[in-house]
Amino acid sequence: QKGQPVWRSVAGNECTHPAMHLAEAYMKCGQADRAAKMMESLAADLAQLDDSPRWVGVVRYNLACYLALAGDKNGAIEILGDALRLHPGLTEWSRQDTDLVSLHGLPGYERLYAS
Repeated sequence: QKGQPVWRSVAGNECTHPAMHLAEAYMKCGQADRAAKMMESLAADLAQLDDSPRWVGVVRYNLACYLALAGDKNGAIEILGDALRLHPGLTEWSRQDTDLVSLHGLPGYERLYAS
C-alpha cells in the first residue's frame, strides 16, 4: 500500500474503476447525462472521506480521466489542473496515462506542464 491506508485503495480502485465501466455503458446507451451525474456524485462522495490534498487530488484526477474519455476535454483539463495542484505527484503519471491521450496537444493541457 506504500504507506497508504487500505481504504484508499478500496475506495479509489474497487469503487471508481467499476463506476467508470458503468458510466461507459450508460454513454453507449445514450445516457451520457446519467453517466456524468453518477461520476460527479461519486467524486463528491469520495472527496468527503478524507480532505487531504493528496486524496482529493486523486479523486479529482479520476474525474478528469472520466471527462477526457467522455469527450469533455475542457472539463477534463480544468479538473486535471486542480488534481495536479493538489497532488503534484500525479504529474509524471498523467503525462503517460492513456485515459488522457485525447487532451495531448491541446493548449490548456500543455499549459499544465509548462512550468
